[in-house]
Parts: sequence; C-alpha cells; structure tokens
Amino acid sequence: METKVNLSKQWFIDSRKGNIKDSYHFIERLGSGGFGVVYLAQERKSGDKFAVKAIQKNKIQDYDTFQNEIRTLRTLDHPNIIKLYEIWEWQDVCFLVTEQLLLNVNAIVSFCEGGELFYYILQKKSLSEKEAALIMKQGFSALSYIHHNKISHRDIKPENFMLKNKDDITNIKLIDFGLAKDFSEQQAMQTPSGSPYYIAPEVFSSKYNEKCDLWSIGVVLYILLSGKVPFPGESNKEIIENVVKGDYHFNHEAFLSVSALAKDLIKKLLVKDIDQRYSAVEAYNHPWIQKSEEILDNEIAAEAFDNMKNFMQAVNLKKTTLIYLASKLPEKNIDELRKLFIQIDLDGDGIITSEEFKHALTIYGFQIDKDEIEQLVNQIDTNNNGFIDYTEFIAGCMKSKIYLREENIRGAFQYFDQDQSGSITKDELKSILSSEDVMIPDAYIEQIIKEVDVNKDDQIDYNEFLEMMKKDLKVRLAVYNMNLKDLMIFKPQCSIF
Repeated sequence: METKVNLSKQWFIDSRKGNIKDSYHFIERLGSGGFGVVYLAQERKSGDKFAVKAIQKNKIQDYDTFQNEIRTLRTLDHPNIIKLYEIWEWQDVCFLVTEQLLLNVNAIVSFCEGGELFYYILQKKSLSEKEAALIMKQGFSALSYIHHNKISHRDIKPENFMLKNKDDITNIKLIDFGLAKDFSEQQAMQTPSGSPYYIAPEVFSSKYNEKCDLWSIGVVLYILLSGKVPFPGESNKEIIENVVKGDYHFNHEAFLSVSALAKDLIKKLLVKDIDQRYSAVEAYNHPWIQKSEEILDNEIAAEAFDNMKNFMQAVNLKKTTLIYLASKLPEKNIDELRKLFIQIDLDGDGIITSEEFKHALTIYGFQIDKDEIEQLVNQIDTNNNGFIDYTEFIAGCMKSKIYLREENIRGAFQYFDQDQSGSITKDELKSILSSEDVMIPDAYIEQIIKEVDVNKDDQIDYNEFLEMMKKDLKVRLAVYNMNLKDLMIFKPQCSIF
C-alpha cells in the first residue's frame, strides 16, 4: 500500500532568523500601537506586498499569550481569516509577515488596502441589508470554522473585521487573535476578555463558552443595521451594567426600514441564555443570511474540477509543491477559487465534506458515484483529516498558468533546495516533510525522489523539477480519467455557484 503522508499549509509558514530586509524592502511605516510597529513591505523576489509587524521582544508583557496567537494563526486556514506567511527573528525583534490588509494598530496582523469594517461603516453612514448580510455571512463562517477547531476569538468587534479591498465587502477578514483561547465542550472559559460594548453578559459571571462570540457578533449586526450600539453608556461601568441586564430595543429610526428577518437574527444572537443563543452554524443558515448568496460562472467551477483531476494524478512532490504554492500565493491570484470554495462550503464551517462536494458536482451534472467522490476527496485531503481544507482546495484547483510561472516554480524549487546547491536531496525532503511529532519513513522519501529523478542520481535538479510540474502523469487511480468539462450535461439556471 502506498504511504500517505500528511501535508499541511502550516508546514510552509517559515520561522526564519536573520535580517528580514535582505528579503523585504520596507516601503513605509503605517503606524504603531501596543508593542509593535506596522510596515508596508515588498518581497524583493516576487514584488508582492505584505504587512510586516515588528515587535520588540522586551515589550511583550505576556510572551505565552503572544506565542499562543502565533500558534493559532499558523493552524487557521479559512478564506475569511487573516493569513500568516512568515515569522522572522532578528536581534531583539520579531517580525510577522501577513497578507496585505490595511492598518489596524490594535491587531497583531495589520495591513489592508480596504480598511477596518468600523471605518467603512462610518464612511457609508448606513448599509443596505444586502451589504450587512454579505458581511455577516463571512463573519459567521469564520466563527463556525474556529469553533469547529475548538478556538474562541473572544474579541469580536467591527475593528477586528477588515476589508481586503476598498469598497469590496465580499472579502472580509477576521483578525487579531490575541485574546483567542482553546476550549473544550467539557471545560468552560473563565478569564474575562473583550471590549465592553461587545462583551457577552455571561463573561462577567466568570464561566462561559464559545457562544460569547455569537453575542459579540450580534452586537456588530445591530450596529451595521442601525449605526447605534444596543447597550450604550457614558462609562465602561455603565456599559457593562447594561450588557449584564441584556435589555435592548429596535426603537431607533434606522430600524423602521429593517426587515423582520434581520431583527429575528439579532434576537437569536442577543440572548442571555447561552443554551438558547444561536451557534455560528445556525446563524450562518438563517434565512436572512442565505438570501445574500452570490452566483459564480459555471465555467469557473468546471475548470476547477478539471484541475482537480490533474492534482489527483500528480506525483507526491508535485502535490507537495502545489500545497506550498497555495499557502504562499497572494490572494489576488486565487480570488475566483476563494469564492468557489465559499459557495461549495454549504454550511460555512470552512471545510468541504464529501456530501458538499457531491452536491456541487451533482448541480453541474457530473455523473460520479459515491465511492469515486470519496476517493477524490481522499486524494485532495492531503492532511488526512477527512475533509478538503481551504489551502488543499486552492492547491487542487489552481490553474497551471499560475503555478507554472517562472517565479513560482523557481521559488518553490529554492524552498526545497535548502542549501541552494542546485539539487533537492533526500535529507532536505525529509527535513521539510517531517515534524516534531512525525518522522517520515526513508522509503517514502525514496519514492518521492524516484518518481521525479530522471537521470537516476538520487536527487532532483531544477530541470527535473520543472518537467515534473509541467507533466500530467498517467492516472494511478481509476477516478476522473476523463475531461470533466465533457461530462457537463446541463447548465443550471440557479445553483450553489
């Protein structure tokens, strides 16, 4: 039986030591706050822009909390959650390289061309219900995902949702996991945390669970629709007293034009009894949220599914390389796939199940039985958790014209060629693919080399690597051995895409 090794995007979030300015050009200082300074920086090789937050180690008051946030960001893999690319240490400074989001000095990840949702609201003065529902749908999806992974954010507020691009509310990012905490269903959280306007009443009783996030996002929804806070006060003490009482109303003039469905969702969230309060999954599936669905072109889905066939038949190192590229590419290169992932993920929990994937294929008329669906998901599921995660989906569906760009191929090869000798060796692959918990068998490493090593010298040079990325090898499983576009028998007028 062929060995299957876990491939996870968090492997490729590097921790580097050295002068970060050798790899990044610092363009400008965007601002500072707390214990860090945020810069706009450009990667010298690719020309891509990133946010870099420089943190003085001696100013970190709670180093365990800081490390916890980094660990959390490493593991999260969702289209509506901020993406961490690299961590650098140089002298007494730690640098966090994240995707391009605009300045929010309170957050540990901070740069965005669009800006905080808070300032978007102020600029717009009022939002339509459709706009508010689109924003909330993404927020509920992010919360559903982190709650599924036993993480509570504990500081949900408009300032911690960022717009990827100005005036574009279809790509919202949840940021700032500084107060995030792992939880279990058996053990309640006890440490009070959050911002007074948004904090859930049970937090003040010292025992609470992840549903504190749902109360907080309910407050955000109230503000989006009215421009008012549900629990006002002249001081933090007065705000907290009103939150604990839990009394609010829809008497503001702005609510006269708000639908009954929208108000119903608020009522399901701002419930003091946490057993009666909606979960993130329930909120995502509320009728008011589901009305906001966006439709994509059928051809985008057809091409993505066709690319999955190529991923399935790829050799192990090519799959590993595609996971690496999917974890590193700026979102501008994969925006269509991001939207497609969101729409296949019917319940918004940030993962695609076999049933969701089957539903998507059925909508498009692909005649594939259940066993073949399971085999397909198993091949795309490189970290072996039983689902298709976001990065896995991007890797499987990525267009060849993107991953075959010279800068992408060269960058990936140099990543695996750790000593920059011009060849990828067995030891280098074993070092990259192994972790503290898992040691990769030598036989598997030899298999990877053998699949690509044309000249039989037990290592992989650049030309062999390039040919591997260009070549679609013969299918090793009897699945999808036809062009998916040829299977399309109808184009539905209305679909999940």
